[in-house]
Amino acid sequence: MKVTEAFPLHSIGMITARDAYVIDFEPEPIIDRAKAFRDSKLDDEATCKALGIPIKKGWNITRARERIKQVKDMAGCVQRLLYRPFDVQHVFYHESLIWGMAWPVMQNMVGGKNLALITSRMTKGEEFHHAFVSNTLSEVILLSSKTSNNAFAFPLHLRSQETDLQLGAMPFRNSGINGAHGIFDSSGAAGVFAQAGPTADRLAQRSRTGSLSAFGDGHICNVPQRAANHEA
Repeated sequence: MKVTEAFPLHSIGMITARDAYVIDFEPEPIIDRAKAFRDSKLDDEATCKALGIPIKKGWNITRARERIKQVKDMAGCVQRLLYRPFDVQHVFYHESLIWGMAWPVMQNMVGGKNLALITSRMTKGEEFHHAFVSNTLSEVILLSSKTSNNAFAFPLHLRSQETDLQLGAMPFRNSGINGAHGIFDSSGAAGVFAQAGPTADRLAQRSRTGSLSAFGDGHICNVPQRAANHEA
């Protein structure tokens, strides 16, 4: 079974086109730079030159400055970003300064309450080690600098208009996992990611096509409840 069949909603990670300006280890420098772009009295090209912002072909600077002026909470646009493996930084995640938002997928990762599988859909010129799990936004080349090995994000849960995104507490109908092939059932898919104890050894004992109902009782419970069940 292909990972794209198990996780129908997926995309490459976000592309800023200006990492040095919108990514940093701390939120404050990012906010200051975003405000400088917003408040500049210079014309568009002069502003970018003065601030050291690369001008990418197709980027409408005038529209970008109009959009950022509509932001009332600049700090609210700062999100945690998996920039490289084990390298979590912060990014000003707003369409005014981000070239490729990857929004259909990344909206499910905003706030850090979800999990996503990060992996490459193909590997060229490298031995495959391209797999990671994150609860943050992710960047397109976090796994490899080779464009053929771009990092794709596969979110576990998907947002809906009816339900807030809460890891371990969402209805399975909003999961990013496709159970149509009988690989996962509703209890197992959630249980694997929600229970407190490690599951890799238990997964290895299961058939690839078998039900995972042994991981739970058929209900999706929150992490503390799962931990209590596991300890019991």
